[in-house]
Amino acid sequence: MHTKYILISCDPEDTNEIFMALKDIQEISEAKMVEGPYDIIVKLEGNNEEKLEIISTQLKKKIDKIKHTLTLTAIQN
Repeated sequence: MHTKYILISCDPEDTNEIFMALKDIQEISEAKMVEGPYDIIVKLEGNNEEKLEIISTQLKKKIDKIKHTLTLTAIQN
């Protein structure tokens, strides 16, 4: 199982709309609104690393109100 975390930055008035749109993406196993330099954190899980990479890189294009993302890949033993 592969895991990626995506930190999402957006305008405060768009946070709820983006959060709801993320729920339609099957590979997202968890999404939370957070306080700090980022507004939402998303956990992607799946068996196909390449598919997760495509989703993480295309997320900003799919949801145009996302201003910035930072993707972290979990290293598992």
